[in-house]
Amino acid sequence: MKRILILSLLSLAVCGVTAQYPARQTLVLDDGSRITGTIISDSSGLLYIKVRKAAVISLNRYRIVSAGKPEKFNLFPQDQHGYNIKLSGCILAGNSSEGRVHSFSFHFSNSYLFRNGIEAGAGAGIENIGVLLVPVYADIRYQPFRSKVSPFLWVKTGYAFPVSEYEGNIGYYWYNSGKTKGGFMFNPGIGIALYSWKGNAITLGTGYRIQRISYKQDETYRPEYPTYRELLLDFSRFELQLGFIFR
Repeated sequence: MKRILILSLLSLAVCGVTAQYPARQTLVLDDGSRITGTIISDSSGLLYIKVRKAAVISLNRYRIVSAGKPEKFNLFPQDQHGYNIKLSGCILAGNSSEGRVHSFSFHFSNSYLFRNGIEAGAGAGIENIGVLLVPVYADIRYQPFRSKVSPFLWVKTGYAFPVSEYEGNIGYYWYNSGKTKGGFMFNPGIGIALYSWKGNAITLGTGYRIQRISYKQDETYRPEYPTYRELLLDFSRFELQLGFIFR
């Protein structure tokens, strides 16, 4: 009879411990982080949890907000808003008087993504469209969804400064080589962001680039009557972009 009583008491104790501490649980802390493991001890306000890689960690039990069944680990960040840095490279392709042309462009920007999906920032770059330019621009984006694969729209607008002279054939022989000046830049586009852990992402996009430069030439045919002409050159290019977001 005593043996039966002892076995019954042991069974009740084991059942109580099992009910209190399931084999595996996911604990949610007050900072939003999650830990999945088996609780093996609870003393003095500390929980000792055995995790998968044969390790035991201790937690202040008062930091635990909730506990439940093990959750599937999710690499996607809970919140994407905040400051970020963008690096991108793209191919610019279009037509010119010499036929089909293409060139490369590299951009760097800093921006802030708000919780409503609107992102605002500023950046600069370097590119060659017959003249080497350094564009300085405002970068406005809209990202409507918070998903691991997230589409977005962008508009870049600003001013490009030349660091070389235009090399195209646009004049007559009685004009000198001229002086190149910068001009307005406008670049709308659409893309997708492929997010990974900690909010970093790879971006793919396509857009359309409009760039204006001015070109001033002095006439050399009649030096006694100094005159000059100023030409406005508009470049239109399709853009294929690969970029990276760092948070």
